[in-house]
Amino acid sequence: MKAKILATMIACCASLSAWSQTGLDVQNTVTKDPASGFWACNGIRLHMGVDLTSWQNLDDGDTYVQTEPPSPENDKEIAVHGTSYTFASMRNPAVIKFFIVDKSGKKLYMHDDIKFFKLHPCKRDQ
Repeated sequence: MKAKILATMIACCASLSAWSQTGLDVQNTVTKDPASGFWACNGIRLHMGVDLTSWQNLDDGDTYVQTEPPSPENDKEIAVHGTSYTFASMRNPAVIKFFIVDKSGKKLYMHDDIKFFKLHPCKRDQ
């Protein structure tokens, strides 16, 4: 019995050692975006992913994923300029939400679903 436990421990240590020697590629690490984290936008509590490629509605559990690459937002009809993000629901891909991160990268705004040029400022939520 002790021999089996010892052999299992050695096998685990060997596999961990082999995995650690492969090393992590520094190029693949994700840096935390300042606009990531917990927010409240227009009555929706959400968590924006670390690299802004997805967010989760904390009220209903739906996850939204980025459908287009981020693009600069310089439309004169929109008061905030920065980077625009487009997300689609994983439950129902027809539901799309649009966000803007201002040029400082620290403020988040959600487009209104009906009046597209109206923006709802998001507030940090703990």
